[in-house]
Amino acid sequence: MDEIDTEFKLKEIDLEAEYDANAAEAEAAYQKKLAELFLTPGVTFDQVTIEKLQADGKAYADELFRSKNNPQKR
Repeated sequence: MDEIDTEFKLKEIDLEAEYDANAAEAEAAYQKKLAELFLTPGVTFDQVTIEKLQADGKAYADELFRSKNNPQKR
């Protein structure tokens, strides 16, 4: 019984590590998009730019949600 519990716990830890890796990857991609936007010379924060920021934020949140619910799928 202890062996089964240990195997389950190891699998649980593996899934948590996979989620953390996926979350870090999504965070890095999102931060890169933000940095590119803010560092673009002459960028204006008009309606189009704000909508892009919102879309990027939603895509980031969706990626985190997908990763949490299916950590093995990248």
